[in-house]
Amino acid sequence: MKKILSMILAVLMLVSLCACGGGNGESTGGQGETATFQVGFGRENITPSEPVALSGGGDPNRIHTSVIDYIYTTCVAITDATGKTVLVITSDLQSTPNSGTYKTAILTAASEATGVPQENILLCATHNHSGPSQSESKQGGTEFKKVYTAGISSACKKAMEDRAPATMSIGEIKADGYVFPRHYLMKDGTYAGSSYGNLVENMIDKIAYEGDSTLQMVQFNREGKKSILMMNLGAHATYFSSTSITTLSTDFPGPLREHIEGNADVLVAYFIGPAGDQTPRTKYAPEDHGLDHRAYGAAVGKLVVDALPTLKSANTGDINLKLMEHTGKTNYNGVDRYIEAKAIYDIFLKDGYSVSNKKAKEAGFVSVYDARSIVTRSQLPPTQQIPLGALTIGDVSFIFASFEMFSQTGAYIRQESPYDMTFICTLSLGSHDYIPSDKGFELECYEAYTAHFEQDTAKSIADQYIATLKEMKG
Repeated sequence: MKKILSMILAVLMLVSLCACGGGNGESTGGQGETATFQVGFGRENITPSEPVALSGGGDPNRIHTSVIDYIYTTCVAITDATGKTVLVITSDLQSTPNSGTYKTAILTAASEATGVPQENILLCATHNHSGPSQSESKQGGTEFKKVYTAGISSACKKAMEDRAPATMSIGEIKADGYVFPRHYLMKDGTYAGSSYGNLVENMIDKIAYEGDSTLQMVQFNREGKKSILMMNLGAHATYFSSTSITTLSTDFPGPLREHIEGNADVLVAYFIGPAGDQTPRTKYAPEDHGLDHRAYGAAVGKLVVDALPTLKSANTGDINLKLMEHTGKTNYNGVDRYIEAKAIYDIFLKDGYSVSNKKAKEAGFVSVYDARSIVTRSQLPPTQQIPLGALTIGDVSFIFASFEMFSQTGAYIRQESPYDMTFICTLSLGSHDYIPSDKGFELECYEAYTAHFEQDTAKSIADQYIATLKEMKG
């Protein structure tokens, strides 16, 4: 009898140890959570209540006069079995701050709200050309910084509190018909580029090169809660970037999120993919949505909803995050025209795009952006550090690029990556404008003649990403 009682007590003690996490290798990791793979979601409205300068569109004096979409910031909190957490934040803004007090304020607010170290917080943007400017020197900038910082803090806290055990599934589809390269070869043998696809049809010979309409999806399937879908598309959010449009908007990513969330049991975090040379237009009737960003968002959203059942299971594992830098050599071409360029740039700052662009062409510049880039490059050091990041979770890798990546560069990275999927988040960690592929420089396109870095920079960055991912995989 005593022997039986002893055996019963031993079993009870073992069960007690397992329930406390002592017998199954679980650890709280300092986060107060068990050691399951967990994911949480938080979103906050950061729409400014007062007039604010808008990003994009070329006019530094563009102030918003109406609101048709609310502006949001979204956080996905991911915790692995060791308790390590990363916060991946995306906002309906053109870019993320490069450095200085602005970036520090945002990272500090997110860290203090969650206990997550600043080096584990990844800031991203949707590249929205109709969102509030992050320049404190422009109208409404200082007040928006307060709204944005508070919103980041709240969204991150919500995401941490929302975490639940999750599994992961992945998939890629082609959004053919909804993404086009914005570079064309004309019938007279010249090159032309357009952000809107509004060139005279009978003058176009063909699109200059094949683009990449890949749309990527990573879904976290949670127990008892809505799934979380991280997705990207290589298309500029530039429906409302005209200098004459003063509408505050999320552009197409907002309606895209709304359509998916309204037609599937998921929460969406949208990221901009390799979009440096691609436009979110549908070229041919009856699918030409013009400036109807809602119709475009709904059309792409339908593609996503239809594809969700086809996503395939992927393994999760411990989080591996590596932040790094790439030394880029500054492109100094044309700085000898600094005096003329500075005169055009001063007109641009005072009178906006239309007046200064006419003056720029009269002075022999390709455009006002050509003149502006000469002034900018003349003030840059010979080399600059370009922030990069790589995050791996089991079968999936994420790369974070602080510049506008061309579609060919993104396709090359995905092809050479050792992971089942490499999810690309551009305009993350900072903003270094365009870094074109070799094809962009070959066409002498707008993105190339305004680029801050030499031609081989995109390829060398891509190779650094690939080498890093192979090292992390090993």
